Amino acid sequence: MKINKILLYHRLNLGDLVLASPGIQWLKERYPDSSIRLITNDFSVNVARLIPEIDHIYDYRKFSNTSSSEISQLWKARLWNPNLVFGVSSNFDRRLALRLLAFGKIKQQSYSNAPHHIAERIAYGFGWRKQFILQPVKLLKPSIEKKYDLILFISARKPSNRLTNKQILDLIKRLYKLHPNIKIGIFGTPNEPSSLAHKSDLDINDELKAELENYNLRINTPKIEEMISALATSSSLITSDGGIAHISAGFNIPVVVLSGNVDIKAWRPYSNYAKSLQTESQKVLDIDPEEIVLTWKSLINDKKLC
Repeated sequence: MKINKILLYHRLNLGDLVLASPGIQWLKERYPDSSIRLITNDFSVNVARLIPEIDHIYDYRKFSNTSSSEISQLWKARLWNPNLVFGVSSNFDRRLALRLLAFGKIKQQSYSNAPHHIAERIAYGFGWRKQFILQPVKLLKPSIEKKYDLILFISARKPSNRLTNKQILDLIKRLYKLHPNIKIGIFGTPNEPSSLAHKSDLDINDELKAELENYNLRINTPKIEEMISALATSSSLITSDGGIAHISAGFNIPVVVLSGNVDIKAWRPYSNYAKSLQTESQKVLDIDPEEIVLTWKSLINDKKLC
């Protein structure tokens, strides 16, 4: 049977969708004449639109009342009659498996002996068996003028991933000392008021606000599509572990990831220009700002950005 219609079904978050892109690149190389479509939610669709191998997206309602239901989008995808259907997941997902049953033409997925890194585990679920090295994560970067030399993303949901105010201010001081004319953007979790899961969790006290104003800086918490645009206009990123790190890595820019209680061997950005920092305590508050700046400097020197 000729494989010319491949459907991917995604139900999780932004980071794992970006990490699926090496596997999607591999699928396109394996089936070059195929059309690849994706079912995903209306939050992740902002990233899905930047994956070049995806030809069409069925986005269903997760937050917005104006989006279609998941069942209606599943039905539309079923009418397309795909030859292969894959779940975008690094492990067996019961809820996802139930949805895949609606298609009846599912590629058997096995995770026994699968690689450790999430990007490679997802590709393994697509049928990749280390035939060759996967390409790094890749997103389409808009052709827009660079706005920031560096974005410092200071928010994190997991307590172990959070920077202290002292670390934030120390980082800024060291960065300006190293590059007095550097353009820095300070960002926190994008505001998504319709979702409790994606509301800004940034606890900004007046002292931090006042100190940032001394540097003529303010904290931005835009919606996700605006956040992605900001990342695309930046030359580099320093951030706590999370989806923001993976999106920036997809734009092929230097990323310093501050990791707390997370398995960095599994979740580090799948990029040659990303570096994860972690202490024995697995708490970001114990990472020395000097080490963060030196790591950033090493990465941007490799890319010859400053």
